[in-house]
Amino acid sequence: MPTAEGAALRPLTGAEELLVGEALAAGMPRAAIVTRLLAAVLDPGGEAQALGLSVGQREALLLRLRRTAFGDRIEAVAACPRCREQLDIELGTAELLGTGGDPPESVEADIQADGASWRVRLRPVTGADQTEALAAADPVAVLLRCCVTGLVRGDGVVWPVEQAGPALRAAIDTALRDADPHAEIRLDLACPGCRESFAVPFDAAGHFFAELAAEADLLLREVAALARSFHWREQDILALPRSRRKAYAALAAAR
Repeated sequence: MPTAEGAALRPLTGAEELLVGEALAAGMPRAAIVTRLLAAVLDPGGEAQALGLSVGQREALLLRLRRTAFGDRIEAVAACPRCREQLDIELGTAELLGTGGDPPESVEADIQADGASWRVRLRPVTGADQTEALAAADPVAVLLRCCVTGLVRGDGVVWPVEQAGPALRAAIDTALRDADPHAEIRLDLACPGCRESFAVPFDAAGHFFAELAAEADLLLREVAALARSFHWREQDILALPRSRRKAYAALAAAR
């Protein structure tokens, strides 16, 4: 599995912003959009590295990329499950990334399911696994086949993962998530109204993509303004790093 620690990401450009917006509009699966975006900005790794990274590594890289585009501060909203009050949340990228690095190549975990103890050996789900699962009639079965390298019942019987029932599948899925630190980021919150403590997942990719989609019209206006003011070609404007494009757009607006 490739490493994501210290991976070189080139700055986000308008071309990638446009790519995300068009992929969302076309209904492309989330995992496929993540692969296309990371393939464009990973330097030198490209698509091969994007597919070889684990789900958690991919989420961590998206958080790093988002920080270069929108800054460290992240604003989100969560609903209290008890009183339904809407909580405004302010987060930082470093807080979400924590201290976890790359996941281990392989882990073993003890799980309980179907009234028995099990020992499972597995590796984290990668982008390539997700791609294969997207084309399958039973995506969960594909992920289990790809990622579970050993399954032994408590009495020593080696169990084919293909024969795992719903409860055992769910237990293995939890073990897969635990094996990959950033595969599912969870926020521990407390409601100021009713004092209820609860945890909610934070979808890093979904949040980032929503921010980019919200600026889709602005991107087109910036491209039009720069083309009109400086007579630059669209492809050259879209190739500019996001921060530089916005600086030029501000200069064009001041003329």
